[in-house]
Amino acid sequence: LRVYDRAFGYGAYVMAVNLLSKAVVDSNPSKQLWYLGAAGIWGAAFLNTCLTVCFFQLCYRDKKLPEPLWNAPTVSIAMIGWTGVSVNMNRAVVEASFWAGMAICVLCLPPQIWRALAHPKAVAPDASCAMMMAPGPFMTAVWYSIGGVSRAPAHTVHFLQALSSATFACTLLALCQRCGACAAQPFGQSWVAFTFPLVTTTTGALLVVSLFFYYTSNAKFKILV
Repeated sequence: LRVYDRAFGYGAYVMAVNLLSKAVVDSNPSKQLWYLGAAGIWGAAFLNTCLTVCFFQLCYRDKKLPEPLWNAPTVSIAMIGWTGVSVNMNRAVVEASFWAGMAICVLCLPPQIWRALAHPKAVAPDASCAMMMAPGPFMTAVWYSIGGVSRAPAHTVHFLQALSSATFACTLLALCQRCGACAAQPFGQSWVAFTFPLVTTTTGALLVVSLFFYYTSNAKFKILV
């Protein structure tokens, strides 16, 4: 975490450990495996917190401004809540991780999107700009995972879905600006930015649609879905 250009990948590593540990815990394993998965979740939660703090310190030291690759080591702090519910993590910690991720989205996404669209050759000049679509649907998935839908008004879901749609549209525009650079590097390392963001975008949309499908009485909407 001493070199800015190498710090982005750590967020993905910690998220992978988190999700793998959650999968182990949720699979109804033996007692030993459950403790192993729980240790992975708690360990990843600690690393995630340290990563977010250290990354912001690094950005402050090097005077770096928000860009799409910021999302993995920053917004990922909400992953603590997503996986923490599987081990009955303290509710205050779960909620705090979600709202910390939301605060980072609100503060960092607008300048990130502006810089990516205004300076396509200087800010995320390749397929890595696809990371812009990740925060909105990621936070939607976290909100569902921690049971926020049953604890709070639907306004939060509406806001998250609007955020997801807006960032997805901005990402498409950014990719159109960089189509030449993307074509020049077919399936290079920067194309990894399409993987998790596309999965969370699809997952977030399906979760919202399933919620509206459950509550609506409009037969035409149900047929459309």
